[in-house]
Amino acid sequence: MTSYTFDQLLDFTRTTSGTFVGSNGLIQTTPASVNLLTFTQEFDNAVWGKSATTVTTNTTTAPDGTSTADTVTETVANNFHAVSAGFTFTNGVTYTISIFAKQGSGTRILQLYPSFSQGGNSGSVFNLVNGTVVTTAGTGSGVGAITNAGNGWYRCSHTFVCQASGTNTIFYGLAQTTANALNFVYTGDGTSGIFLWGAQLELGSTATTYARNNGGRFPARFDYDPATLAPKGILIEEQRANRALQSEDFTVSPWAATVVGTSTRVNDNSALGFMRGLVTATSANGGIRQTFASLTSGQVYALSFYIQSTTTAVSVFMENGTVSFGAPHNVTINPSNGTAGALTGFTSVTITPFSSGYIYTLITAPAGGTLLANFEWRIVANGGSMLYGRPQLEAGAFATSYIPTVASQVTRASDSCAIVAPMFAPWFNASEGTFVADSVVAPNVDGVAGNYYYSASDGTISNMILSAEVNGTVSQVIAGGVTQFNETVGGEPTGALKVALAYQANNTVSSANGAIGTTDTSVTLPTVNRLSIGVRGDLSASTSLNGHIRSVQYYPVRLADFQLQAITA
Repeated sequence: MTSYTFDQLLDFTRTTSGTFVGSNGLIQTTPASVNLLTFTQEFDNAVWGKSATTVTTNTTTAPDGTSTADTVTETVANNFHAVSAGFTFTNGVTYTISIFAKQGSGTRILQLYPSFSQGGNSGSVFNLVNGTVVTTAGTGSGVGAITNAGNGWYRCSHTFVCQASGTNTIFYGLAQTTANALNFVYTGDGTSGIFLWGAQLELGSTATTYARNNGGRFPARFDYDPATLAPKGILIEEQRANRALQSEDFTVSPWAATVVGTSTRVNDNSALGFMRGLVTATSANGGIRQTFASLTSGQVYALSFYIQSTTTAVSVFMENGTVSFGAPHNVTINPSNGTAGALTGFTSVTITPFSSGYIYTLITAPAGGTLLANFEWRIVANGGSMLYGRPQLEAGAFATSYIPTVASQVTRASDSCAIVAPMFAPWFNASEGTFVADSVVAPNVDGVAGNYYYSASDGTISNMILSAEVNGTVSQVIAGGVTQFNETVGGEPTGALKVALAYQANNTVSSANGAIGTTDTSVTLPTVNRLSIGVRGDLSASTSLNGHIRSVQYYPVRLADFQLQAITA
């Protein structure tokens, strides 16, 4: 049996950066991939232009051993024959484009070139039979290189200095085997083609290790407990926006001193890797505030922030100028011991300690009756001080991971994890099997769609095998839009949860945290082709887990009931 790495199996998509707690207990930001392209192994995807070519997917074994290489075949048109990707280039910057290529039918050779205005008419042509650079031409300081990748594959690259800023195209194309290299336009024969896999565009003068991207350029976030540093798993969150501006510069607008009391504010560059605000009260209730405009009447908001102080308690207020926001809202927090006093107006407060000495505080504000509000952090005692950082105000009944801002609101895209064709079919048994998910979850907050641990589906909600949290731990089988199996085992889950679903026609049951359900003897199984992790099969934004996936296991057999209980206990 062929084995694959996590990266080979999983399509992870997030189009923006995101933050997470690293193994050192500090908040970190996911770096962007070195590869500036997306869908780098899926040349049939709409992001790739096709000029006088056709793409046949997953036709042969790629250099990494998976069946994910595509065939690009020329048409009979008199044109240039290529697949292409768009990108916004910067003048004077050195770029390297690369791809893995293998000789297909016919005698065509490979050519790599950027658009004329960006590349200075530069490009390189490669012979995929003998592994040589046929020629490199152009005024953009072009350099071609080819490396044997084994089994007939070569990694071909072309480096150039951009000659003009602008959005334009990179071409991976076929060329005639003539002395006139870079002969872009010719009449195709309709049958000649080459195998392509692993396209990359990167900054710099060499092709570095290939980085696979799909719909996004940012990797999964492996999160750790901020106090114990224990691993928590992959963080899966819905899309959110931070409405708090200048989240790491507290000396500029819209930050201001509180209306009551006085204070001084300076930025304090922390060894923890982020800028903090150091606020010292020069009179009682001195502190800092920010006015949030365009809040939606009736919307619940979550306010979160990091705070450190060993000398004084801090009162947090939500106000509409000098008038209460719907009703008075305040709570007093003691950062030195991580405790909170009685809540007035706010619906809840959660305090999480960090190994760095900070505490992370979440305050949930109920639906308000106005569209403008001031949030204030007041130091109760004259002369007290606090270190304050990474404020976030977001629409929702719970906080998500920190989103840095400057002068405007910033949105973090949702996380999406999936195993899709051709990596799904080889291990999935359509007639019987068992899914086991080990997760860390929060209580259901939307009350409608629930938080999904996994969903095997056809990309719709009409055909699914799934486990989710919908006012309890629910497992379902849906075929042709008809619910075949629907079972809730246990109450509302909070914290660690193990849930298993064993499916087989007329023999399906679920288990959660060691409890077993009742076997359903009248179940028709759906036809599915993908596994979505931490979200429903149709990728509905309201179904994100908003928690951590520690593992998803699959057994290609229907495990016995006693095994389900043991594996989820």
